[in-house]
Amino acid sequence: MAVSYAAFAAAFAARMALAGIALTNVVVGTLSASESLSSLVQLSMSTLGSFAGDGAVAVSAPRWRVVGRNVASEWQVSFLGFFEDISCRTSIPAVPRRSDDRGKRLFNGHALSGPMRRDQAGYFALNAFEAGAAEWRSTAPCGAWSDECYIGFYWLSHQVAQVPDSDPTVFSTLRVMRRASVQPHCILLEQSVVSGHFAQTIAVQFKASVGAWQTILTRSGIEGGQVQLHLPAVV
Repeated sequence: MAVSYAAFAAAFAARMALAGIALTNVVVGTLSASESLSSLVQLSMSTLGSFAGDGAVAVSAPRWRVVGRNVASEWQVSFLGFFEDISCRTSIPAVPRRSDDRGKRLFNGHALSGPMRRDQAGYFALNAFEAGAAEWRSTAPCGAWSDECYIGFYWLSHQVAQVPDSDPTVFSTLRVMRRASVQPHCILLEQSVVSGHFAQTIAVQFKASVGAWQTILTRSGIEGGQVQLHLPAVV
């Protein structure tokens, strides 16, 4: 029950943020029969919307990205993870393909990032998905209204073990890789805590097989460090 309360509180705060209402220290519990309801405020369903709880239907797409805005120097991200549950506990595997693996290493997609204004010097997007790797950097400032600075992942499938009984780490691709849609309920972002190097506004966007990027969530007033982004359900 405590986990359900915490998940609801997190989803409720995220939905209120979409409506421009900032909430902190949300506590969820049950009322006793003796407690008055006079202090409660009624909110319309258009404001509350639907929460992407663990059992709710989330948006499904093969490409997801996090857009950073309001970064004075350059955006620095040390980790980006996508999760199946609202509490950011059950991860969606995101293993990026490296340019030096010659197609034999297991991967399930490609890391995405932008812009590319100068030499990355080792700070590649795939670093944010690999433990112990260097961070990713945007290599440029990020505007207040621009989608130019982003990092994300494009999921693909259709890989099999090349010789499963001999070397289980060697894989091959069957003809053409196919898109593999995922349904994240929560995104975990770890960015720099240094002023000028973290995004103060973050947007979460997805892209279907065709069409343009679509924004599903925008949050402002963000500080550096770890940020959990709870995504709304399909309505």
